[in-house]
Amino acid sequence: MSASSLKTTLLAVLIATGLASRAAAQVDCACSPFYCPSNDMRFFEPVDLDLDCRGCDCHCGFYFNYDKLAWATTGERFQVGDPDTVQRSFGAWGGVPLDPETGDPIVPPLIRNSIQSAVPRAVFDTGDRYEFGYWSEDGKGWQMSVLNGPDNIQGMNLGLFQTVRGTATNPDNDDDDDPDLPINDGNPLDDDGPPYSPLGSVFVSFRTDPGFLAGFLDIDEGEIGSDVLDDDDVGDGWLDGNNEADDRNNNGQHGAQGFDTDGDGEVDTIIFVPPDYGDLVTLTTDYNIVTTRNTLKINGFELMRSYRLSNDHFLVRNQNNHFEVSFGARYLQFKDDFLFEGQDGFIMGDGRWDTLIVNNIVGPQVGFDWKHVLGRWTLQTDGKFMCGYNIQDWSQDGYIMEGAVPGRNNHPLYARGYSFSYGRNEDDFSPVGELRLNAKYRLTDNINLKLGWTGTYAGAVRRASTSVDYALFEDGNVMGFRTDGEQNLFTNGVNVGVEIRQ
Repeated sequence: MSASSLKTTLLAVLIATGLASRAAAQVDCACSPFYCPSNDMRFFEPVDLDLDCRGCDCHCGFYFNYDKLAWATTGERFQVGDPDTVQRSFGAWGGVPLDPETGDPIVPPLIRNSIQSAVPRAVFDTGDRYEFGYWSEDGKGWQMSVLNGPDNIQGMNLGLFQTVRGTATNPDNDDDDDPDLPINDGNPLDDDGPPYSPLGSVFVSFRTDPGFLAGFLDIDEGEIGSDVLDDDDVGDGWLDGNNEADDRNNNGQHGAQGFDTDGDGEVDTIIFVPPDYGDLVTLTTDYNIVTTRNTLKINGFELMRSYRLSNDHFLVRNQNNHFEVSFGARYLQFKDDFLFEGQDGFIMGDGRWDTLIVNNIVGPQVGFDWKHVLGRWTLQTDGKFMCGYNIQDWSQDGYIMEGAVPGRNNHPLYARGYSFSYGRNEDDFSPVGELRLNAKYRLTDNINLKLGWTGTYAGAVRRASTSVDYALFEDGNVMGFRTDGEQNLFTNGVNVGVEIRQ
């Protein structure tokens, strides 16, 4: 070998040795770019197993977690309507019918709220959770977590007549070659079918002043007991009566309209005398179609400071168990909205109210984390507790008894339409506890795949659906809020995600 070739070879060896030393120093230096600019960035490097092949989950540097959530939230079932109010169907004020065999009074049947178990119910919806953090070499770290929880939207419809007035088409169901005709009031029968009863089938009870629901009824035409299915004077598919109060006590006077002197069941003499209040009945509060919808949105943010406890005093075979403690602050929001829409109420007309309660829970939080490593697998249990202060923002907007006219037949004597907008603020102590159970698989030294379960308990939370006060001109109050609807929520479900380390 010539002197020139030998010099070249020695120079190449020296350069390679220097580069190799520099690369090793990069791997061994502090694990943050804030301390030195080095980073091997080998995300797909094979897993480095130690501790008798049990592995280690103690990393340092930055990391990012993403979880896709599928959660369900439990809540108390509730009634749509005042739960302590029971109605009687058109109880007559003047005179009581008697059973022809026993002579006992025939009492109108009791009517309770039609919707005894309304939404929300525990169903699963998806959300997202993002976490970003850092661990130093001395076992100190921090973590920021953002929860974009599930948008839980549920709804239900109820009623015998599921077609809104003015939107249906009258089909030809009897093969009489008549063309399909548009109808005014949602009658799904063809043009030869009988008209529908205007009486609603979805009952919603309200608390009222005594006698508020008293009114003159007009559903019969002619004598009481006639075939009311023929009483469709305007041909719109709904029973109309004859614009005269029904003579419920059969004394010849029809409410405030006048007298029937020839016995044909129709007013033929109008005399300006006080109305016959013996024809009053207690009207029922019902709708033909009711739609309810509940929306629950869960959001949150937390910032935690963490410390990794030393396990050097454990035997080597037990050093695959790692413990961490943390403390910090958390914000958790439960945004709950309940919407009610009632249509075509014979007595009630249309009504709609939207109730929104936002629970803003904030406070200090402590946590404890235990990890058990077996080769590529890590089993993790993470528990947290927050001493929360719940600041609640309430709002309610809507209207009720649209189209009601005081003294009109089929309406309470003093009823009228009413629009409203209410709001209030409350605060309460709301403890929050969270438990996570995760299994992680180390795909590489820098990438973990995760599968787990998360359960969150929150106390003293207000739900919009259970906070509606069904008052109808009771001491001047129309709708509003109930303040005894506090309940405890439990949200739980699975999470699937990935962890990426520096």
